[in-house]
Amino acid sequence: MFRSIFLAILSLAASLVAAHAAGGKIALVVGVSKYEHAPSLPNTINDAKDMSAALKRLGFEVETVLDPSRSALEAAVRRYGDRSTSAEVSLFHYSGHALEIGGHNWLVPVTANLNVERDLRFEAVDLSTILEQTETARVSIIFLDACRDSPFIRRLMGTRRDVSSRGLASVEMNARGMLVAFATAPGQVALDGTRKNSPFTAALLKHIEIPGLEIKSVMARVTKDVIDETKGKQRPWQNSSLEGDFYLLPPVAPTTPNVQAPGPNLEALFWDSIKSSHNAADFKAYLVNFPKGLFVELAQNRLAALEQEAATKPSIATADKVAATSPSSLRNQLIARLSALSVAGGEAEARARDYEAGRHPKAIAVAIKANHTWRATGRVSQEAAINSALEGCQIYYGEPCTLVAAGDKVESAPVREMPRTQYSGRFEPERVPSTDGSLLRRADAVAYRSISGPKAAAFHPWGLGWLFIVTGAANQFEAEQQVLAQCNDDPRRKAERQEGPCFLYAVGDRVVLPQRLTKPRASPKTITEALDYLGVPRYSYAYLDEKAHKAIAVAPESRGTYRRSGASSVAIAEQRALEGCQLQYHTHCVLLASDDSLKAPDLWKAERQDMPRLKYNDVYKPENVPLFSGTEEALNAYVSLAAPKAMVIRPNGARVRTATGASLVEAQLNALAACNDDAGSMPCFVYAVNDRVVLDQRRTEPLR
Repeated sequence: MFRSIFLAILSLAASLVAAHAAGGKIALVVGVSKYEHAPSLPNTINDAKDMSAALKRLGFEVETVLDPSRSALEAAVRRYGDRSTSAEVSLFHYSGHALEIGGHNWLVPVTANLNVERDLRFEAVDLSTILEQTETARVSIIFLDACRDSPFIRRLMGTRRDVSSRGLASVEMNARGMLVAFATAPGQVALDGTRKNSPFTAALLKHIEIPGLEIKSVMARVTKDVIDETKGKQRPWQNSSLEGDFYLLPPVAPTTPNVQAPGPNLEALFWDSIKSSHNAADFKAYLVNFPKGLFVELAQNRLAALEQEAATKPSIATADKVAATSPSSLRNQLIARLSALSVAGGEAEARARDYEAGRHPKAIAVAIKANHTWRATGRVSQEAAINSALEGCQIYYGEPCTLVAAGDKVESAPVREMPRTQYSGRFEPERVPSTDGSLLRRADAVAYRSISGPKAAAFHPWGLGWLFIVTGAANQFEAEQQVLAQCNDDPRRKAERQEGPCFLYAVGDRVVLPQRLTKPRASPKTITEALDYLGVPRYSYAYLDEKAHKAIAVAPESRGTYRRSGASSVAIAEQRALEGCQLQYHTHCVLLASDDSLKAPDLWKAERQDMPRLKYNDVYKPENVPLFSGTEEALNAYVSLAAPKAMVIRPNGARVRTATGASLVEAQLNALAACNDDAGSMPCFVYAVNDRVVLDQRRTEPLR
């Protein structure tokens, strides 16, 4: 009865703590994509959804607003201001168009129709309005992934000269404790990128959930990743009035204060466990741990009686033997704590004994619903032991766990969600749970992402987080089957008494640990399942909503996709998809699907197709240009252009450009410049110089 009442009180207390934490950290996330008076942005909705999910995992109370009108955006900002009034941390993330005019930065909602300057006050939202809403919060963080090349700017440049044609302006800090981070430097333009997320938001998502990483270190890593991803074309920028250190996910302290509030009445539990004992050592342990306890007098009386009884026995050796095998103070406290969490008596005693004998640094956690324990011993630090115990517990039992002991101190802590157990992005060695950094020294783990072909990783949370890797398998199913067999059959598991199955950690480059898969995935039966199975970029899923006739092709090694839709026939769509895929990824591709039919359930057994128009290297003929029908005006007009002349082609967007020049090199340079005139990451290839086709050389620079 006492245990049931105690668990109910503990559950209520944990709920109140969680509610307080959520109220203390609030966020507004805005993503704007489908502009009514401008082209849509490809990845802003993904940015907003993924950022919202990450912030929720970090304990924020998040409001997510997608494609808002001006009135909807203003209403959300007003609610954000109200919630920020009493917040410990207030965070705003915006992904969409913005522009700067007269030193003011304006965020552009989906309904904006900007033709002259005065439209701004009625169609857009001034960034200073957002900053004002956060001034009462202790810490305010603003992320602006909004420095894109805006079509609205070109309209306004004709009405004012002080409209910035590139990016946003830096801001002044009117309040302490504020950080405003821009996707790129003032006056510069950020790239949308070709992946699921923009380079800036992708870098944020990679780093903001790393425990113990201070915000300045987060932004330093974000800056480096963005510079690397964009090859120096984009450098994030920030204005800050933060004082001291700030953590989105604080470091785990080696130990927590020995204040049990709310927590079990350890004295009562302890007394209940020994009151019928005939071992004097148990009552001595009580008096040491509770010198002013409620049962001191009873303990002293019982101790005196046992000592007198022992004095009359002939064998002192027997008494010494009993004392030598009596539970220690730590073990008794831990048994009481485990019992209060409904861990079965036999397991509580055994695990307490094992834990007591374990090497430092060490920690032990409990899964509340499963009523079982998970411990970590012999780690490199107390923090590493705590993380390993909580992460291993959550992975093994499928639920967040509570810490019950760290080192030699019994703890009373709330249930804690461990971010690395829920990570589902690209494979990163430092994201693997229960590791101490040793994976960063393992060649196979460091090189994993750079290896092409079928590959998989499996994980068991025991030890230092054992990770097994298989590459070079015949197909993806076999890679997953082999790596799970390696993990489950490893002889160290028997030697260290490991229990339970191994889990798939990664398939291809995608982490799947949150799915808790213990068997290879079944072959896909639908197009959606095939896209999920391959782990292709999220933008590939747009294929499902595109109009017929359509097709999508895949480069097996890289999982790169190329799709075409709206063709005159399904055969034409298939041809264009395969041509674009081969040209873009420099490999023979597989037709994954056409219209609504899955063509290649097993990508590695499917036929790879070498498209003949990509090998053509004879006299220029419009009908031999890949990705096109040959009837397009630009293709036919090239025949009559005066030499020197050149044609270039790009698979991304099926783009072709022609140009002339004073020389063949100049003609190629002019055509390449016209083709590469946007932020697209895929290069243009030289297709023809004068009347000779040279596409088979895959030249991205002039042929000299």
